[in-house]
Amino acid sequence: MQLFQQLLRDDLKPSSLTFSSILSGCTGLSSSILCKQVHCYTLKSGLLNDDTSLGVSLIGIYLKSKMPEDANKLLIEVPDHKSLFEWTAIISGYAQNGYSSESFLSFWRMRSYDVHSDEATFASILKACSEMTSLTDGKEIHGLIVKSGFDSYEMTASSLIDMYSKCGDIISAFEAFKQLKKKENVTLWNSMVVGFAKNGYAKEALLLFQKMQESQIKLDEITFLGVLIACAHAGLNSEGRHYFDSMSKVYGLMPRLDYYACFIDLLGRGGLLQEVEEVINQLPFRPDGVIWAIYLAACRMHNDEEWGKIAANKLAELEPQNSSTYVLLSSLHAVAGNWSEAKIAREAMREKGVTKFPGCSWITVGNRTSLFFVQDKKHPDSVSICENLDDLTGMMKKDDEKLTNQDIFAH
Repeated sequence: MQLFQQLLRDDLKPSSLTFSSILSGCTGLSSSILCKQVHCYTLKSGLLNDDTSLGVSLIGIYLKSKMPEDANKLLIEVPDHKSLFEWTAIISGYAQNGYSSESFLSFWRMRSYDVHSDEATFASILKACSEMTSLTDGKEIHGLIVKSGFDSYEMTASSLIDMYSKCGDIISAFEAFKQLKKKENVTLWNSMVVGFAKNGYAKEALLLFQKMQESQIKLDEITFLGVLIACAHAGLNSEGRHYFDSMSKVYGLMPRLDYYACFIDLLGRGGLLQEVEEVINQLPFRPDGVIWAIYLAACRMHNDEEWGKIAANKLAELEPQNSSTYVLLSSLHAVAGNWSEAKIAREAMREKGVTKFPGCSWITVGNRTSLFFVQDKKHPDSVSICENLDDLTGMMKKDDEKLTNQDIFAH
């Protein structure tokens, strides 16, 4: 920013290359301020019309600075004769920063100018599909990929596997994996292993892991992350411990904090809370909020009030505004019938001004997606939905299903 201001004070006229160099080193709050200054200058000087890559760089910084409105405005100002590289950068920028809808709009706008996609473009738009868990859009993009002949590229196939896995269509994900004749890229294998693991196919994930070893694919940290997730979901505690230990002892891969978090989740799900405490005490890093949140969730799962309270206190110290700390602790006490402690946890949440954001869920029927928030009456069919829910509740009561406290708080 100081360099830019000095250039203007010296009455020098920076070129688009100068601006690109300045912008490439921008980070943090100052980048958004500088971005606005450069945007204004290039618009007045006409540089924006002469060099579209400069506009693309500015859009990228706006998106990283969480300023999508400014990015959208600039996208309109940048001339339409953008190259494939520039369009891909825009589509990727939106997708990577959580603006999936804008990524789609840019993709279809690019196609309207008869600019043909390459594997990087398809990988970027598939990421947007993954973030939106939009299987319908993902299948449409898959069709374009096949027509364009990019379905045999490992980069595209890996993105397809990731998209289908995150949308819950593991069969289509595996089909995309199987149809490739050459499978040399570890990212491709990792996508499938993680996809199997996160969708509950632990056996298939571990079989594919063995196939990786047989095929002499060089394993990396992501490979073991998928394996640990598979073991955690399947309750394979001893196997998970073996794979975690082999990371460093056999493959020379030093686990990061997020890998320890996955390992702790595995032990916690298995009810090995004493062992979890030992792992936390021996961590080569300072435990963060994620570690304590996983520990607290495990205590809630296995109804351990003593360890749960310790984990909750640690989490509250690190993340005092995290509502899940108080909600989980209150639920843990309530399940144990300790209503006074449950009330104290809820009161502490109110006293500290901690707000719990309403949970939401959505369902897509046909081409229509319906979004539901807790206690939300805005949905046009909310009356009918509540009536149907009451009918279902009545049917359950007629069946004389007796719910315990534990049953109630489990849902």
